[in-house]
Amino acid sequence: MRTIITVSVLTLFLAAAPESLVASRQILPQAPPATSPGLAPSTPRFSDDGRLEIGAVYAPSSIEIDGVLDDVLWRETQPVSGFLQAEPDEGNPATERTDVWVAFDEGYLYIAAYCHDQGPDGVVITDIRRDFQRENQDGFEVILDTFGDRRNGYLFATNAAGGRVDQQVANEGREVNASWDAPWTVRTQRVHDGWTLEMAIPFRSLRFKKGEEQVWGINFSRRIRRKNEVVFWAPIPRAYALTRLSLAGNLVGLGTASGGRDLRITPYAATRTARETGLSEFNEEADFGGDLKWGVTNGLTLDLTVNPEFAQAEADVQQVNLTQFPQFFPEKRDFFLENSGVFYVGDAARNTRISLAPRADTDLAMFFSRRMGLSEAGHPIPIDAGLRLTGREGGVMVGALALRTREQDDVPASDYAVVRLRRNIFASSDVGGIFMMRRAVNVGDDYNRVYGGDANIRLPATIDWSSFFVNTETPGLSGPRYAFQTSLNREANFVHVKVGLLSIGENFNDELGFYRRTGVRRWSVDTGIRPRFASLRRIGIREMHPHILWNYYTDQSGEQIAKRFHNGHTLFFNNGGFAEFS
Repeated sequence: MRTIITVSVLTLFLAAAPESLVASRQILPQAPPATSPGLAPSTPRFSDDGRLEIGAVYAPSSIEIDGVLDDVLWRETQPVSGFLQAEPDEGNPATERTDVWVAFDEGYLYIAAYCHDQGPDGVVITDIRRDFQRENQDGFEVILDTFGDRRNGYLFATNAAGGRVDQQVANEGREVNASWDAPWTVRTQRVHDGWTLEMAIPFRSLRFKKGEEQVWGINFSRRIRRKNEVVFWAPIPRAYALTRLSLAGNLVGLGTASGGRDLRITPYAATRTARETGLSEFNEEADFGGDLKWGVTNGLTLDLTVNPEFAQAEADVQQVNLTQFPQFFPEKRDFFLENSGVFYVGDAARNTRISLAPRADTDLAMFFSRRMGLSEAGHPIPIDAGLRLTGREGGVMVGALALRTREQDDVPASDYAVVRLRRNIFASSDVGGIFMMRRAVNVGDDYNRVYGGDANIRLPATIDWSSFFVNTETPGLSGPRYAFQTSLNREANFVHVKVGLLSIGENFNDELGFYRRTGVRRWSVDTGIRPRFASLRRIGIREMHPHILWNYYTDQSGEQIAKRFHNGHTLFFNNGGFAEFS
């Protein structure tokens, strides 16, 4: 056993003053004042279940997506407004008005917003890359729960420069797929009293019950960075984020929108020329293949690939590994991305606003798609063909995958199969099961099977209970081949606490998962309080956060093999900066 003690480090993050952001704001010149729609915001209306409600308006003619709110539809339709703060003063009206409109036609859902700002020169823009960091700048976000199940959705976000963020959200943020990309358009304009935006989201990019009267979950969020202010249309406590779909409002008026059947075929042909280091000759080869994406039903998507080429996948971020354990790299290949949250089996995520403490969230990822078609070193293993069926049907979340890889060097050709089912129960709970298999082609006893079940139950007092149990089968391995985890998590504005136990048997073997070691138990606690005092606000401190995060590891007999004890006290400042003593 090795003991490492790190003592007393002061961590500081100071938010940049508005004056230092002048250069970043100048990437977008000031546009002339837009034509402000003439109708005042509508009176808030509520659905029968007590949720805020917004109606989508049919667009009889095309809407020009230019960020300028001069279309007749916007001028003649009342927007919704009345956003409320989550930060800094929860429940109070937003300090800046935000007006939002929703419209649609046969192919698109349109969202427009007028983000009024009494200090338009203070709008902060720091990044315009795809999937930019939303926390550090002004922005507007919308989340769409297209099945109305109050758990899963699509998130679209932009900033005043028209940057784009799109994500798939599963189980109210338990799994967020940041690598998912959809074809959609957004344009923004800077105006004399803020900034405006228009979004056009193709219905074919979304999955929903086509042909039925649509009632979607929806919510909007806006961040005013210089004030460190976060506001929501349908109120959300500051302990949670926009992904808390159980608190979203309703979108009505879409009728029986369909948007057509989604069918995309992408063939490719490629040539490669490469020379190994130290050799003088070049190797040349050519290849071809293709992908097909098809919306089989209203809720199910079929992805089919033949001899796929992943050259367009985003490169992994370089990491330096100073530990004895393998590193975790997220999936980036398009074939595996859509609805990837369906396959997730694991713990409920903490709503941590800033990850200051060391964490151990990847001690076990039950399904890790990078195990297919990539070697341990990250080198490609050719895939002959694969198919993937994901989505929702008959109230059940479905994930099914079958794939064959080609023999390469000393790695035999293998068949892979994964089946994941999850059904919602009660208001915000679910139960499910998973089966995974790898089998070497034309090799005798060379296989691996993983099977088990899980449950995520929301209890009273905002407590989430998450548990799973799986077993594995591999020739030559006997004894403890199981893994299980159970945890209780309470998230609230003042106090948060999470306790859990993860146990991995000595002969556990999941060849389609990611884990650091076997024969281990992890006892964990993550707790803290978040007091706020008006007297400290006056000197610039918004919140204090004394907290502990302890992970205690033992072998299966109970003897300690490792521990990680983090004790800290964080100060969150009014301007968004923070300091931590730990």
